[in-house]
Amino acid sequence: MMMSKSDELLVGIVNNLADFEIIQNQHWYRVPVEKADKNLKKRWPPKWIAFYYTNSIKDYPMMIIHYAKVSSVKVATRQELFPEEAENYKAKRNYYKISFNKVETLPKPILSRRWRRIVFIQTTYKKFITPDLKIILSTNWQKNRCRDLEEWCRQISGIWN
Repeated sequence: MMMSKSDELLVGIVNNLADFEIIQNQHWYRVPVEKADKNLKKRWPPKWIAFYYTNSIKDYPMMIIHYAKVSSVKVATRQELFPEEAENYKAKRNYYKISFNKVETLPKPILSRRWRRIVFIQTTYKKFITPDLKIILSTNWQKNRCRDLEEWCRQISGIWN
Protein backbone atom coordinates (compact mmCIF):
# COMPACT_ATOMS: atom_id res chain seq x y z
CA MET A 1 0.00 0.00 0.00
CA MET A 2 1.44 3.37 -1.00
CA MET A 3 1.56 6.41 1.28
CA SER A 4 2.28 9.97 0.29
CA LYS A 5 5.53 11.11 1.89
CA SER A 6 3.75 14.06 3.53
CA ASP A 7 0.82 12.08 4.95
CA GLU A 8 0.40 12.45 8.70
CA LEU A 9 0.91 9.25 10.65
CA LEU A 10 0.03 8.69 14.30
CA VAL A 11 1.76 6.00 16.34
CA GLY A 12 -0.49 4.85 19.18
CA ILE A 13 0.39 2.60 22.08
CA VAL A 14 -1.26 -0.81 22.45
CA ASN A 15 -0.72 -2.08 25.98
CA ASN A 16 -3.32 -4.81 26.33
CA LEU A 17 -4.58 -7.81 24.40
CA ALA A 18 -8.17 -6.52 24.20
CA ASP A 19 -7.04 -3.43 22.24
CA PHE A 20 -4.80 -5.59 20.03
CA GLU A 21 -7.82 -7.80 19.20
CA ILE A 22 -9.95 -4.74 18.36
CA ILE A 23 -7.26 -3.48 15.97
CA GLN A 24 -6.85 -6.85 14.27
CA ASN A 25 -10.53 -7.90 14.11
CA GLN A 26 -12.70 -4.80 14.30
CA HIS A 27 -10.24 -2.39 12.61
CA TRP A 28 -10.44 0.62 14.91
CA TYR A 29 -8.38 2.40 17.56
CA ARG A 30 -9.43 5.02 20.10
CA VAL A 31 -7.82 8.27 21.19
CA PRO A 32 -9.27 10.35 24.04
CA VAL A 33 -10.68 13.56 22.53
CA GLU A 34 -9.19 15.57 25.40
CA LYS A 35 -5.67 14.22 24.70
CA ALA A 36 -5.95 14.67 20.94
CA ASP A 37 -7.29 18.20 21.20
CA LYS A 38 -4.54 19.16 23.65
CA ASN A 39 -1.50 17.30 22.30
CA LEU A 40 -2.18 16.28 18.71
CA LYS A 41 -4.18 19.17 17.24
CA LYS A 42 -1.38 20.55 15.05
CA ARG A 43 -1.44 17.47 12.85
CA TRP A 44 -4.90 16.05 13.42
CA PRO A 45 -6.52 13.99 12.04
CA PRO A 46 -3.97 11.44 10.85
CA LYS A 47 -4.22 9.83 7.43
CA TRP A 48 -2.35 6.77 8.70
CA ILE A 49 -1.98 5.02 12.04
CA ALA A 50 0.72 2.68 13.33
CA PHE A 51 0.78 0.71 16.56
CA TYR A 52 3.53 0.44 19.17
CA TYR A 53 2.99 -2.81 21.05
CA THR A 54 4.21 -3.10 24.63
CA ASN A 55 5.41 -6.31 26.30
CA SER A 56 1.79 -7.23 26.97
CA ILE A 57 1.47 -8.21 23.29
CA LYS A 58 3.57 -11.36 23.51
CA ASP A 59 3.90 -11.97 19.73
CA TYR A 60 5.12 -8.39 19.04
CA PRO A 61 6.73 -7.04 22.24
CA MET A 62 8.14 -3.49 22.18
CA MET A 63 7.80 -2.94 18.45
CA ILE A 64 5.93 -1.27 15.66
CA ILE A 65 5.03 -3.77 12.96
CA HIS A 66 1.44 -2.91 11.96
CA TYR A 67 -0.03 0.20 10.39
CA ALA A 68 -3.19 1.10 8.48
CA LYS A 69 -4.74 3.79 6.29
CA VAL A 70 -7.40 5.70 8.21
CA SER A 71 -10.85 5.47 6.62
CA SER A 72 -12.74 7.63 9.13
CA VAL A 73 -12.45 9.49 12.41
CA LYS A 74 -15.62 9.95 14.48
CA VAL A 75 -16.36 11.00 18.04
CA ALA A 76 -17.96 8.36 20.28
CA THR A 77 -18.39 7.88 24.01
CA ARG A 78 -16.66 5.01 25.74
CA GLN A 79 -20.10 3.56 26.39
CA GLU A 80 -20.77 3.53 22.62
CA LEU A 81 -17.39 1.91 21.94
CA PHE A 82 -17.76 -0.68 24.71
CA PRO A 83 -21.50 -1.25 25.28
CA GLU A 84 -20.81 -4.44 27.26
CA GLU A 85 -18.63 -2.58 29.78
CA ALA A 86 -20.24 -1.84 33.15
CA GLU A 87 -21.23 1.78 33.78
CA ASN A 88 -18.32 3.64 35.36
CA TYR A 89 -16.75 7.10 35.57
CA LYS A 90 -15.20 6.68 32.08
CA ALA A 91 -18.46 5.76 30.32
CA LYS A 92 -19.30 9.31 29.21
CA ARG A 93 -15.77 10.24 28.09
CA ASN A 94 -15.44 11.11 24.41
CA TYR A 95 -12.98 9.34 22.15
CA TYR A 96 -11.98 9.67 18.54
CA LYS A 97 -12.75 6.32 16.96
CA ILE A 98 -10.15 5.92 14.20
CA SER A 99 -11.40 3.32 11.72
CA PHE A 100 -9.40 1.57 9.01
CA ASN A 101 -10.06 -1.23 6.53
CA LYS A 102 -6.91 -3.33 6.56
CA VAL A 103 -3.97 -3.74 8.89
CA GLU A 104 -0.68 -3.74 6.97
CA THR A 105 2.57 -5.35 8.15
CA LEU A 106 5.96 -3.67 7.83
CA PRO A 107 8.56 -5.82 6.04
CA LYS A 108 10.87 -5.26 9.01
CA PRO A 109 9.56 -4.25 12.45
CA ILE A 110 10.73 -1.12 14.21
CA LEU A 111 12.11 -2.43 17.49
CA SER A 112 12.54 -0.73 20.82
CA ARG A 113 15.12 -2.50 22.93
CA ARG A 114 14.17 -0.56 26.04
CA TRP A 115 10.85 0.22 27.66
CA ARG A 116 9.56 3.67 26.72
CA ARG A 117 6.84 5.76 28.35
CA ILE A 118 4.94 6.88 25.26
CA VAL A 119 1.30 7.31 24.40
CA PHE A 120 1.16 8.94 20.96
CA ILE A 121 3.78 10.04 18.46
CA GLN A 122 2.94 12.19 15.47
CA THR A 123 5.09 11.78 12.42
CA THR A 124 4.89 11.44 8.63
CA TYR A 125 5.29 8.51 6.32
CA LYS A 126 8.73 9.76 5.25
CA LYS A 127 9.96 9.79 8.84
CA PHE A 128 8.18 6.51 9.58
CA ILE A 129 10.23 4.66 6.96
CA THR A 130 13.62 6.31 7.52
CA PRO A 131 16.39 4.27 9.10
CA ASP A 132 16.87 7.09 11.62
CA LEU A 133 13.58 6.23 13.27
CA LYS A 134 14.71 2.64 13.68
CA ILE A 135 18.01 3.80 15.14
CA ILE A 136 16.29 6.18 17.55
CA LEU A 137 13.96 3.45 18.75
CA SER A 138 16.80 1.04 19.41
CA THR A 139 19.33 3.35 21.09
CA ASN A 140 19.75 3.50 24.84
CA TRP A 141 18.72 6.67 26.60
CA GLN A 142 21.23 8.29 28.92
CA LYS A 143 18.43 9.26 31.28
CA ASN A 144 14.81 8.24 31.49
CA ARG A 145 13.28 11.67 32.05
CA CYS A 146 10.71 13.82 30.33
CA ARG A 147 13.31 15.84 28.43
CA ASP A 148 14.64 12.59 26.93
CA LEU A 149 11.16 11.69 25.73
CA GLU A 150 10.74 15.19 24.30
CA GLU A 151 14.07 14.94 22.47
CA TRP A 152 13.18 11.52 21.10
CA CYS A 153 9.81 12.80 19.88
CA ARG A 154 11.46 15.92 18.42
CA GLN A 155 13.83 13.78 16.41
CA ILE A 156 11.17 11.58 14.87
CA SER A 157 8.29 13.96 14.53
CA GLY A 158 9.37 17.57 14.83
CA ILE A 159 6.37 18.37 17.07
CA TRP A 160 8.27 19.62 20.13
CA ASN A 161 9.45 23.22 19.85
